[in-house]
Amino acid sequence: VATLRRGLGARAFPVLAGAMGALGGALMRLAGTAGREASALSEAEGSFGSLRTYIAPASLIAGYCVSQVVMFSAHNRALIHLPLLQATVVNLAANTLCSGALGLALFEESHVLTARWLLGCALVVAGAWLIGRSFEQGQQKEREEKHKAT
Repeated sequence: VATLRRGLGARAFPVLAGAMGALGGALMRLAGTAGREASALSEAEGSFGSLRTYIAPASLIAGYCVSQVVMFSAHNRALIHLPLLQATVVNLAANTLCSGALGLALFEESHVLTARWLLGCALVVAGAWLIGRSFEQGQQKEREEKHKAT
C-alpha cells in the first residue's frame, strides 16, 4: 500500500507540471487579447492610456510566470521520483488534456470536441498508461530476480 501511495503521489508531479504548462499558455493568450484591448483603448483616448488599462495584461503575465515556476518545480520533482520517459509522457498527456479543456472553456475552440481530437487524446493517455505499466512490470521483474539471487 505504501508503494502504491508513493507511486500515485509521484505521478501527481508530472500531471501538475502538464496542467501548469497548459495554464501558462492560456494566460499568455489572454494577456495578448487584454493587451490589444488596452492598446485600442489608449488609442481611443488619444494618449498613452491610464495605468488601469495595463493592469489586466500585467497580472496575466505575472500569472504566467508563476505557472511556469510551479511547472518547472513539479517537473523536477517528478524527475526525482520517476524515470525521465515516464515523467515526460505523463506530463504530455496531462498537458494535452488540460490544453483542450482550457481551449474549450476559455476560447470556445470547437475542434476540441471532434472525434479526431478525442481519439488523439485517448491515444496519448493510453500511451502514458502503457509506458507506466511496462516500467512497473520491469521493476517487479528486477525485484524478483534480486530476490532469487539472494
